[in-house]
Amino acid sequence: MSFRFLCLRLIVSSLILSGVAGAQPVVNGKIAFTSFRDNHSQIYLMNSDGSNEVNICGTALFLSVIDISPRWSPDASQIAFVRTINPPASVYEIYSMNPDCSNVIQLTFDNARNFGPRWSPDGRRIAFYSTKGSNNFQIWVMNADGSGETRLTNDSFDDVSPSWSPDGSQIAFATNRDGRFEVYVMDADGSAQTNLTRNAAYDDYPAWSPDGLKIAFRTDRDGVDGIYVMNVDGSSPTRITNSGDITPGWSPDGTKIVFTSIQDDGIAHIYRVNADGSMPTRLTNNPAGDGEPDWGVAPGSSDTTPPIIVPEITGTLGNNGWYTSNVTVSWMVSDPESGIASSSGCATTSLTADTAGVTLQCSATNGAGLSASALRSIKIDTTAPVISGMPAAGCTLWPPNGRMVQVATVTVTDALSGLAVGSFQVVGASNELPIASDVSITPTGSGGYVVALRADRLGNGTGRTYTLTATASDLAGNVGNLTATCIVPHDQR
Repeated sequence: MSFRFLCLRLIVSSLILSGVAGAQPVVNGKIAFTSFRDNHSQIYLMNSDGSNEVNICGTALFLSVIDISPRWSPDASQIAFVRTINPPASVYEIYSMNPDCSNVIQLTFDNARNFGPRWSPDGRRIAFYSTKGSNNFQIWVMNADGSGETRLTNDSFDDVSPSWSPDGSQIAFATNRDGRFEVYVMDADGSAQTNLTRNAAYDDYPAWSPDGLKIAFRTDRDGVDGIYVMNVDGSSPTRITNSGDITPGWSPDGTKIVFTSIQDDGIAHIYRVNADGSMPTRLTNNPAGDGEPDWGVAPGSSDTTPPIIVPEITGTLGNNGWYTSNVTVSWMVSDPESGIASSSGCATTSLTADTAGVTLQCSATNGAGLSASALRSIKIDTTAPVISGMPAAGCTLWPPNGRMVQVATVTVTDALSGLAVGSFQVVGASNELPIASDVSITPTGSGGYVVALRADRLGNGTGRTYTLTATASDLAGNVGNLTATCIVPHDQR
């Protein structure tokens, strides 16, 4: 694998573009990409068939200036990209420019490594990943003019490659927080982060389809890099390519996927394939290497943005994406350019029963015939773990002969979200000392505890009371508690 291809894998995130075919179909425009053909990385444009390759900034850039990772704005009026000066350097900043290389504007001034700019579907914000304020990459979002930088993820792992859903309500990203890279999704404010892929392989570079129903991603689950497509809830992963392929992105009309591959000669080139995996076509043929393709709309296409669908979820959000209360889901559906022509599944839904997962979908079509869908999977667990086997009421130890007596085998179950690892605990206390050797709480080996108490009390007291407390939490955050007592009377009549 070439050094340049390895660089692409480190710095590239996947593509998100707006629009699907409709009454007035979105017109596929040019493909922007990174090329190494000019002795350093620069940004090129080409037609969707690979013809008319143009270095948009010409040879004006000094060799000390490296430009990578171009991303079209939703209306194709601007390109966001990453620039570093005097490489190799540790500072990469995000810029924007017009497609003819005019009006170059620096957007970030973080003195950090900033990569993967992605325009929101309405063109008002840009998501990216950065080492700003951290030793690891985290997901950030800023206004399109560079103001209002906001951190969305905050952990000790690498969170990279953000990709907006077409309605702007969610962001897919890749993270190695599970020991390997997985594709996650979160709400656009950084909440409700959920693992979609859950696979032993490395999965990354997510790219949301223009209709909002699919996510393309890179995986090595077949032993070599390839492109897969899955539903937005992570189900039905399907192989599209399998030949050393990365950085998938969709055509604006959703019918094709463009990507980087080393499949022919070990050098990174740009390819396209139909969304079902048929008719793979090589678009570039440059021995220096090309990559990071991003497919824009044709300038002037009427209403290139699909409807905006934003779910509003009311309920108590627990842990791991579970709600711990009844949930109400409503939808805000809008299209500022051509209005909403029709919608389905967008009525308010109230969920009052525990569920391992129910998926709601709102779909809408605007006046230009562009469609969008938004999915929300809701998991509800309002029930705390069930603790069983504690001593029954009236538990009494007699005679007080100083022997250890088994009083309970305590177990716990949770039928829905499951127990949180290490949360089940049983502890004992006594109104008389000493206590350490008088209470024995021993794991059973199958998740429970055997409890034994010493039948003993002080001779000059009023009797001894042991108090046992069992606690457990489930993955949703519900906590179960159960307390029981056993007594050693001073006298037994």
